[in-house]
Amino acid sequence: KMSEKITKPTKVRLFSRGRIYSYKRRRSTTHTKRSLIRIEGVKDANAAKFYLGKRVAYLSEVTAQISNGVEGKKVTWGKVVKTHGDKGAVEVTFSTPVDGKSLGAECRVFLYPSTV
Repeated sequence: KMSEKITKPTKVRLFSRGRIYSYKRRRSTTHTKRSLIRIEGVKDANAAKFYLGKRVAYLSEVTAQISNGVEGKKVTWGKVVKTHGDKGAVEVTFSTPVDGKSLGAECRVFLYPSTV
């Protein structure tokens, strides 16, 4: 008998949402390859330590056509390298510097590579 109800598999999200809010900077120097990110749900530095070593993706719109003639999104990959302050912000090093339009934009902090 089919007494057990078949349920749909639930979607599993393998990333946390984050927001780029600044570059790493000093009074006279701005390091555009390093960005400061606040991760959704992270409120202190101890919680932010979980994300050390995790991968970050910043998706930006591409307005000009790429070489294969496709318009869409460009992904810039980065890695969480250290915590920043005691409010739960993290510092991310990107493979190529993110542009100024990225400030205030969303990014994805993936939950891998995992050490659990």
